[in-house]
Amino acid sequence: MLSQLIIQGINDGTFPNKNFQGAAIGNGFLNVKYLLNSIVLWSAYHGRIGNGIDYIGDNSTCGQLLNPLITNPSQMYPYNYYQDCYDYALIESPARRPPVRSEGQFQGTSSISKNTATLINYISTDNQWGYPCWNEVAVAEYANRGDVQDALHIPDAWRKQANGTFMWTDCNDKIYKNYHNTFNTTNAFFDYVLKNVKTPNFRILIYNGDVDTVCNYLGDSWHMRDVAAAANLKSSPRQPWYFSRNNQLAGFNQRYSGRSGAGADVSIDVLTVKGAGHMVPFDRPGPAVQMITNFMFPTNQGVDYSSTANVNPEPEGTEFANDATVGQAGSQVVCVKHNTN
Repeated sequence: MLSQLIIQGINDGTFPNKNFQGAAIGNGFLNVKYLLNSIVLWSAYHGRIGNGIDYIGDNSTCGQLLNPLITNPSQMYPYNYYQDCYDYALIESPARRPPVRSEGQFQGTSSISKNTATLINYISTDNQWGYPCWNEVAVAEYANRGDVQDALHIPDAWRKQANGTFMWTDCNDKIYKNYHNTFNTTNAFFDYVLKNVKTPNFRILIYNGDVDTVCNYLGDSWHMRDVAAAANLKSSPRQPWYFSRNNQLAGFNQRYSGRSGAGADVSIDVLTVKGAGHMVPFDRPGPAVQMITNFMFPTNQGVDYSSTANVNPEPEGTEFANDATVGQAGSQVVCVKHNTN
């Protein structure tokens, strides 16, 4: 929608900067029907449902079949299928702070010694110590500090709601549940952009973490396939892309290319980030930086997501790199620097 408005402004002279070169959308809610239909296949391929998906009895309805797939079981984090959470995720909570469970909280890495058995996280199935989940608590603590809200000019009237106990959270469930979609697909916006853009070598990046169940990669890829077909763009073979000097597989990319209705060269990359959920930079920070940097700074041959020419996948560490222990006290993240003298 924003891209459409910018292109309208460039073409009618009301937008002063004509150098609009492209747009990137991460884990976008692009097509309601496709995202719901694709989660059936996605769930089957990830072991969430059994063979019953292949058979619908005479008295069954599509809704009865779909409902268990869009209703998450207890402790399942919908934004990353493989991510464990130690606390109630604030992104799903009401505005008031939820109670925090004491069991299973992150205990830090202070017990790490030469015994490699201490490196194993015995209370989780993941390998990142639940960082993306419990870090939400730290974000909420920060955003609810008085000095932070002063700096952001948050009105006193908002802060005094519910006798001053109203809390900031990532999302507001009340607004979400009462929101009515104006558009069930984004086809019209993509169609306008691809018909009217005049900027040479205009590019679009649609990327998805491949274990997000809210805006899954399969539904978005179906949608962009339709968008590309409507614009008469040609598809290239689906290719893997790689991260770091060890060429670790980082995901896959499907490219569509051709000309816009106004005669400009255009390309659409539909890309997955392996192992990432809805919050791609959280789950795969290195590949995310490499991906977006290469999108912004293409080579003479176009965008190469495997290139490390403009990004260092192994940046130098900070002064804390070799002597810091990260832990959690309650909901506060603590960094302790050890004295090595």
